Amino acid sequence: RVLSDAEARDDYDVLVFGKEGKDAASPTEATTTVNFVVGAEKLRAAEKSSKGKVTRGTSKTPKKEPPKFLQDFQKQLAERVAKAKRHMSKGQEALEAGKHQEAASHFQAAMTLDPRNTRAKALYNKSSSQHRNRKADEFFKQAQDALLAEDTKRAAELMQKAVDCKPTKGKYYNEFGKLVTQHTLQQRVGLELLRKAVELESRNIDYTLDLA
Repeated sequence: RVLSDAEARDDYDVLVFGKEGKDAASPTEATTTVNFVVGAEKLRAAEKSSKGKVTRGTSKTPKKEPPKFLQDFQKQLAERVAKAKRHMSKGQEALEAGKHQEAASHFQAAMTLDPRNTRAKALYNKSSSQHRNRKADEFFKQAQDALLAEDTKRAAELMQKAVDCKPTKGKYYNEFGKLVTQHTLQQRVGLELLRKAVELESRNIDYTLDLA
């Protein structure tokens, strides 16, 4: 109200800037471009209240249906999630029954169908790891049987499979390294396998002595 009244504004400028500063003061962009209206706050409050009220006798606007392509996409997504849940259920049953390979297959399918399913990923890693452990142990036992039968070539092939199934276990590297150094001329290869066993399980004194 003060700034929109020329006389009141002059008095205000004198009060704030003094008589000398009054002449130096220039109107800001806001005061030159905005139309000041008396009671603007009341008008805004009335406008807000009218927007919040629903006029009697008027019907609400019907909710607009999403496009067909979006409906189809949502339907496909729901079907994928439902399939993922079925695979999760079958995978858990197989895991409890000790069928680790089958369980891993179901959990992998669940991961593919529903990438947001973090539990499927965790169970897949668990079941696949258990499956590799079991397979590696089977190959290792078969390799020992082949050694007893003096079939060193077959034993080496089975040892390699055991290492491939479980490349983090020092036992398989150590036994494979001893097999190579004792029954072949590839001493360097055997030493590398023995070094790998020590690297994986440095606290195992037997592996260190075999390498020495």
